[in-house]
Amino acid sequence: MKKSPTPVPFSYIIPEFEVGTESIKIFESLLASLERILTQCVEMSEVDLKHPEISEEAKEALLVAAGHTRVLLKSKVKKMKQLIEKSKENTGEVTLNDLGSFWTMMDIEVSKTRDQFSLVEKYRENNWSKLPQLENVPEVNGNIPRTVTKQKSKITSKSENTSSANSTPRSRPNVKDFLAARRKELAESQKTEPTRNPEMALISTS
Repeated sequence: MKKSPTPVPFSYIIPEFEVGTESIKIFESLLASLERILTQCVEMSEVDLKHPEISEEAKEALLVAAGHTRVLLKSKVKKMKQLIEKSKENTGEVTLNDLGSFWTMMDIEVSKTRDQFSLVEKYRENNWSKLPQLENVPEVNGNIPRTVTKQKSKITSKSENTSSANSTPRSRPNVKDFLAARRKELAESQKTEPTRNPEMALISTS
């Protein structure tokens, strides 16, 4: 009789999501993968918080990471979904450039969550006990000490058109410069086109 395979333990490592050639389908696919992984991390954290031998330090790390992820799912991820749907309408109000810029801003928050769950993963591998290397490391402004992961997995989008495989990946803009430019652009458009739908303002304020 064959033995059933040993289940692979859940890992809190969140891969990096890289946008190659931009398209609505690519953003939609990457967002779906991101949302699925973040949701799994939140759901699993609720299970692991009930671990009988979990240390207070591990519990705090789990609560911080799960809390930040819940906010991310309800704010930035939800807003990205709305922008993708708006872009599908082909009205010109939301362009691929807008989606790329918002994705870049959202990825900053995802990076914070990735670091937080990277620490959680270390606690999980240590059977939720206190980590020896962090015992004498003071917390700064209530922040959990940051750890470095040896290697990060990546999820990279693939274009359906093979001719675009050699295209240069889109560079990520400086967030402050992007926000300033967006506010300036919005102000100028309101002067020249007073009747234009102001709905795009949500990108600059998100």
